[in-house]
Amino acid sequence: MKFRISSGLKDNIGKELITDDNVAILELVKNSYDAEAKTVKIIFQDINSEHNAKIYVADDGKGMSKEDIEAKWLFVGYSEKRGLKTLEGKRKMAGQKGIGRFSCDRLGEKLRIITKVPTDQYFNVLKLDWKKFETDQNKEFQSIPVEIRIQETTNEKLNFIESSGTLVEISDIREEWDREKLLKLKRYLQRLINPLQIEGKDKFEIILEVREFLSDDKKKKDDSNKINGKIINRDRKSTRLNSSHTDISRMPSSA
Repeated sequence: MKFRISSGLKDNIGKELITDDNVAILELVKNSYDAEAKTVKIIFQDINSEHNAKIYVADDGKGMSKEDIEAKWLFVGYSEKRGLKTLEGKRKMAGQKGIGRFSCDRLGEKLRIITKVPTDQYFNVLKLDWKKFETDQNKEFQSIPVEIRIQETTNEKLNFIESSGTLVEISDIREEWDREKLLKLKRYLQRLINPLQIEGKDKFEIILEVREFLSDDKKKKDDSNKINGKIINRDRKSTRLNSSHTDISRMPSSA
């Protein structure tokens, strides 16, 4: 005898476990941090569109090979980081629960991941539709197909990844994102940034881009009321530090 796993597991460890959109994006940023990224871009595209809105989380970290996707990302509940305290670059490990992939389900119904490691000539592309896991709970989780292929570039508008990195594209967005909600996201993510970070030393920066609000931002004098741009933390009390590194492993999560 052995366990069978219902496709309904997706909701149990996705939308029902991660109940806050800010936490969902935080989990994705944690993954970028653990991938030793120096820069993470969070891009909201066509956010006012009813059908074309997308959320991108792109980083210049280590990326994933096709083998990584198959052996690790698609291995539900698995986390190669579990039990590790620090990364090769001496950063404290941020995410260890293996649930970051299901943050995407909280944010939108469809997911596309474009990623590569330095030795890859082309990008590895994973594509899935979360709705396929919701139609019949009698279906076994592993019986629902996921598409994996390769392509030459990421996207002409999002050509951010060079030798390695990962681009997460989330579409069919589940919730609306207005100015107030985006400002709350910005303030939430500020706590990931070390206010004492020395330029050039273990650089980690987050950039938020929402073009629909660029003109509104120009009217704001205070940077705290602007959505677009590099996220800066000026509050030394808001971030837990470990030596010169930001300890984002202590940040609130979905647990």
